[in-house]
Order: sequence, then C-alpha cells, then structure tokens
Amino acid sequence: MLRLEKVKKHYQEFDLDCSMEVQKGCVTGLIGKNGAGKSTTFKLILGLAYADSGQIRVFGKPLKELDTRDRENIGVVLADSGFSGYLTIDDLVPILAAMYRKFDREDFLKKLGIKDFSEREVDTIDHTFGLVDEDNKLVGTGSVAGNVLKYIAVCNEDATSGARFNKIVTTLQQYLFNEKIFHMFVFTKAKYSDSFQHLNFTELAKTKEAAFLESGTPNVLDYMRSLPKISDQENKQVGAIVMNANPFTLGHRHLVELASQENDLVYVFVVASDLSLFKTDERMQLVKEGLKDLKNVKVVSGNDYLVSSATFPAYFLPSPKDLIDQQTAIDAQVFKNIIAPPLYINRRYVGKEPLSMTTHYYNVSLAHELGPTVDVITIPRMEVDNKVISATEVRQLIKSGDLTDLAKLVPVTTEQFIKDNLATLQERIKKGQYIKNGN
Repeated sequence: MLRLEKVKKHYQEFDLDCSMEVQKGCVTGLIGKNGAGKSTTFKLILGLAYADSGQIRVFGKPLKELDTRDRENIGVVLADSGFSGYLTIDDLVPILAAMYRKFDREDFLKKLGIKDFSEREVDTIDHTFGLVDEDNKLVGTGSVAGNVLKYIAVCNEDATSGARFNKIVTTLQQYLFNEKIFHMFVFTKAKYSDSFQHLNFTELAKTKEAAFLESGTPNVLDYMRSLPKISDQENKQVGAIVMNANPFTLGHRHLVELASQENDLVYVFVVASDLSLFKTDERMQLVKEGLKDLKNVKVVSGNDYLVSSATFPAYFLPSPKDLIDQQTAIDAQVFKNIIAPPLYINRRYVGKEPLSMTTHYYNVSLAHELGPTVDVITIPRMEVDNKVISATEVRQLIKSGDLTDLAKLVPVTTEQFIKDNLATLQERIKKGQYIKNGN
C-alpha cells in the first residue's frame, strides 16, 4: 500500500532519512519529538514537498505516476484545510465535487433519515451551512429556502446533547436576519418539534410524522388580525375556498358562485407561493378581478399558512403517499384549529377531481381531517364541450400560443391578461417553469 525506500530530504538544520512500509490492513503511527520529521514525511507522501532522493510508492506505483483516481483514494486530514474562512459550504461543494468524483454531501443526510434529494426539494435552496468538529469532520448541516429551514441534520456523537442542533438553527436564523427576513418556518419530523420549541419556535400543527412551526414576526396571530370581517359574523353562515388559480378559470368562478349563493360570506384564500407559472400577485389580481361582482366574497392571501404541495417538503418522509397524507393533515389542522374558528368558517368547498388521483385523494383526506368541525362540500367541475375546465389545459394553450379556445375556459379578465402577457408567460415556460399538473 505504502513504501518509502531511503527517502531523504534536507532543510537547513534538518535532515530526513526514512525507509518504511505500511501493509494493507495495517494502522501505523509515527511517533517522535517536534522536528523529528513526521510532518515532512506526510508532505512527501502527499506530494506537497519533493524528496531529494529515494523512492515513494503508493498503491504499488511511484508517486509521480499516481493519477486522479488514485489520489481520490487517499484520505488526509491536515491541521489547516487551506480553504478561505470566507467560503461557505455552498461555495465549497462545487470545488470538492470537481476535485473528488465520489464526493457526496447527501450521504451524511441519508444516514440521519433524510432521503429525498429530488429537484423539487433541492432547487429551492438558497443557502447551506455546515458544522465541523475539531477533527474537521462534518457533524451538522442545514439549509434555507426562502424563509423555510430545511435539511437540518446533526450527529450528536461525542457532543453535548442539543449543542450542535442549536448551533445550526441559530446560524440559519442569523443568516435570515442578515437578509432582512424576520419570520421563518420549519417542517420537520414530529420528534424534533420540542427541540425547535426550545429555540422559541411555535408549533402550528403536528401529526404522528411531521410538525409545522414558525418563529418571528409577523406571526399567525398578526395574519388572522389582518383578515377582513363583517358585522355580526359569528351569527352568519361562512364558507371558504382555497385555490392556487394558476390561472383563474371559469371553473374556479363556478365553484365560488355556488358557494356565494349558499353562504352569507365566503373567503377565497389564494395560495401564496411563487412556484407557479402565474406569480402570486398576478394570481391575486386575476381572482379579485374575476370575482369583484360577488359582493359577499372576500379574496385574501393564504400567506404562509395554507401550504401548497409545491412548498411542503418531502425530504424526511418515506414515500410520495406519505407526502400527501402529511400535507393534508397539516393543512387541515392549521385551517381547522387556527384559521376557521375566529372567522366562524364551518364549510370548505372543493371541486370534484376526475383528472388527478392525487388531488382526489387529497380532497377525500381533507374531508376526513376537517370533519365534523368543518363540512367539506364537493362541487362537480364545470364542463365545456364535454370536458372539465382545467387550468392545466389553459397553460398548455399558452405554451402552444394557440388561444383560439381560451375564451371558453377563462373569464374576460384572465383572457386579456394572458393575451397582454403571452410572451412573458411563454418565456417562463421556456426557462423550465413546470406547467403540467395543478390548478
């Protein structure tokens, strides 16, 4: 494995003369007083210094014949990494990935039960931090995506319980503070909820598998105080609809009209996540314009509390089915326990879903989770030419540029917006905006 034959190196007031061999499967230690040549020997083996004479062979090859693959199989921990202290883990990852084909940050997370590294999860990450111990070993990591903490994992071996976790979380919080973000969320395994609460996070919802927490301001109480109300609301029939409206269609309008006829007041919550073809402010505008004639309808932002499937993380869940189960349960708990009571909402309307089994399953699960406190009322989808109206179909028309049938699917306000902004929308699609599923 390693052989040094009469290797000599001369420095002023120092001479090294070393011969040694390390067999496969052996552990060998170099013991000697300061200046004996231990560090010099390692530098010669690594090619950080050159011998005056003699030969060094690693893996049976002369040192100068080692190629990149050979060097990837040599592990070394130096007193100084040689990397600038101004570099973050995000900065180092591409450097190390270029140097070592086997470099794998994900392996650390997988060992701690974090398994999903799909583009859906990773592409939204803005920044990542790593925590190393005195031996330069990675013992903790965490990331932020917008104002959501993600991929937090620590190894507590040989460490005070909670110390590394606290360090990672407070580092992520400080990063967000520096970015002028003072309100943050975390979705985590249920068993870690108490750990976050010890760091002044407030638990909003919890299932057997997952927990949803927030920290900072403005918080959920501030959000609830911002929502409009009507006089004597506690004695009114109040319904609610949650929609993404990507974009707002005649199908969405049909659902709201029916709810409007059956209730004194209807809240339309628009999911607030800029992960759709139509941006959040654009969707809010289209929904408000498309419903402005319905006087008992209040269009409001879902803020960060009505979670979309695009923002709910799956990296700590075993399967896609678990994602649907946990997202539905978290959504339902937040809606039933936090949003509905102060607004006196006792009905939630959803459109029947004949096209997507995932959405259908979500609606069925939602009814189970909300009942009996809030009734879930399923309305048949509006049809045109014997086909249900779908926002997905509208997005496909935008992609193709053929808007011939657009007026059959969307209100005049949405139609005009699409025509006025067709080039911008198509450019978003060309840049990779996903458009196939979702309403």
